Amino acid sequence: QVIDPSAIRSLSLELLNDDGAVAFINGVAFAPVNVDPGTAVGGVSGIGSEKLAAGTKGDGLAETVYDVLTADSSVLGALVAGTNVLTIEVHQGSATSSDAVCDAALTARLNPPGQGNFELITVGGTPFLMWDRTIGGLEESPNLNDWSPMINAANPFPIKMNAPRRFYRVRQ
Repeated sequence: QVIDPSAIRSLSLELLNDDGAVAFINGVAFAPVNVDPGTAVGGVSGIGSEKLAAGTKGDGLAETVYDVLTADSSVLGALVAGTNVLTIEVHQGSATSSDAVCDAALTARLNPPGQGNFELITVGGTPFLMWDRTIGGLEESPNLNDWSPMINAANPFPIKMNAPRRFYRVRQ
C-alpha cells in the first residue's frame, strides 16, 4: 500500500529473468531487459507477449544475475495512493526454450516529511541509517516518547540487530 506517492523519491527493481523481461507498475513500463522495444510510439508499447527476447542468457550462472532497473519519472508518476500493481512479462529467447526464470524485489526510497534525506540501507547484511546532516542530528528512543540526541553518531549509523528495540529520527 502506498499512502502518499509524492513521498517516494525513487524505485528500484532487482529482476532475475531468463531470457528477457518487461516490468510494469500500474501498466507503465520500466526499461525492458534484453527485449527490443521495437518502433512503436512510447517504446515498450510495441512489445507483445509473443515477442522473443533479443537473445538467450544461456544456462548456469547467467541465469542467477539480477538486473537492477531504476524507475523513470513516468513509472513514478504511475504510482497511486492505495494498491499498486507490479507485473512482469518474461520473454524467452526461443519458442522452444525449456525453462523460465523470474524473481523480483522492489525497493522504494522515501522522502521524509520536511526536508532532506533519511534512508535505511543494508550493506553485507547489516542495516544502516543514513541522513542529511545539514537538516539535523540523529535522536533515539526506546518508546517513541523519550528522545535523546545521539551526539557524534556515525553517518551511516549501524543498527545493532541483537540490541533492544530502538526508534530513530532526525531532528532539526
